[in-house]
Amino acid sequence: MGLEVNFEMPDWVFAGLMKGSLVRRGGIIQGAAGTANAGQVMLWLRETSPRPLAPTELKPSLGGFGTSFGYVSSIASVVNLGATVFLGLETLRRLDAIDAKLDRLGWVVEYGFKATLNALEHIERHHELEIVAELKTAAQLAWDVQLHSPTDGTRQTHLAQALSLATKSTNLLLFKLVQQTEDPSAVLDTDGGRARIALSGRLIPTLQRIRLAAFAIALRARISAESLAPAAVANGIHDGLGTLQSVLRRIGDAFFESKTGNVVYDDLMNKKWAGTIPYSRLQMWANRFDGHACPGGDILTRLQNHNSKTSLTRIDEDIKWESDALDKFPLFADLLDGAWEDVERLDGHLAEYQNMAELDISIEEYRDRMKIELPRNDVPHHLIFVRPSNV
Repeated sequence: MGLEVNFEMPDWVFAGLMKGSLVRRGGIIQGAAGTANAGQVMLWLRETSPRPLAPTELKPSLGGFGTSFGYVSSIASVVNLGATVFLGLETLRRLDAIDAKLDRLGWVVEYGFKATLNALEHIERHHELEIVAELKTAAQLAWDVQLHSPTDGTRQTHLAQALSLATKSTNLLLFKLVQQTEDPSAVLDTDGGRARIALSGRLIPTLQRIRLAAFAIALRARISAESLAPAAVANGIHDGLGTLQSVLRRIGDAFFESKTGNVVYDDLMNKKWAGTIPYSRLQMWANRFDGHACPGGDILTRLQNHNSKTSLTRIDEDIKWESDALDKFPLFADLLDGAWEDVERLDGHLAEYQNMAELDISIEEYRDRMKIELPRNDVPHHLIFVRPSNV
């Protein structure tokens, strides 16, 4: 498979996303449903940094489309953009991303496990300590076995141990999330009164758990891919991804309906939050989470139709905001966007494994086909766009 590497978003991709003929699923751009290229991978997005990067660091490479991607948060995703890393050994050496001893190996290494370990360093350590420790052990085992030949029995033994740990952690996280969010309003302070920006002590840990679960599902899939067929790996992602999507949307919808059936847009448009929540970010949330929004999630129309019994907050109104809102809301905003990006990237992993299954190739063949080396002077780019030559 021939590959073409770009360091800026190609104009034809920008136009296709704007017109709706292309859609983004995490780290891939696909043809939209109903088009001639429906489901076909048209472009891959890949990071070139050995450390997780915040969306605001990736945004410049996307030009004017960064905001449309939702790249407004200062929190880095804990899920890699791709199901596997495309970069070759020479490029990884220049990034100081690999151990020198890997240079001598005669097989393709899954650098994604190393990137996973780097991402794990950015997960809140005070949260789910035991689970984080098990996931780190699983990722370290999977990375260490990259030194073993694919035919080495020791490799399969260690991968089985890693998979067991990752599966246990994934199942526990998903179970906790489903239990915790059966009643989404319980995660918020909705006591029936007019609560301005209602946040409870459980909301931040819940969003952190969603992010950790996305990380765990991606790690489990990456380990599974070392020995299972891509179709089986895709099936393993599918159900967990559906759970995370459902939980995240329930929390978002509950938040936007937290004032006894009225919206919170007027509170969020108050001058206090102008530096945290620009109108474009609020509109993005409406499109993603407000299950009762007007077509297109138009905020102004939503406010016009508000419950007339409840007065709206003026933009210039001086409000004594609750201490919980002042302390928690900026972090909540970033975690909400971070969780969305994590889940979006996980959906991209699913699409990649489905694509491998359609091509009837293994993960090893896929990594080998997709391996690229970057020119020395181009390594500093944080984001690259990889296009199959037949597109």
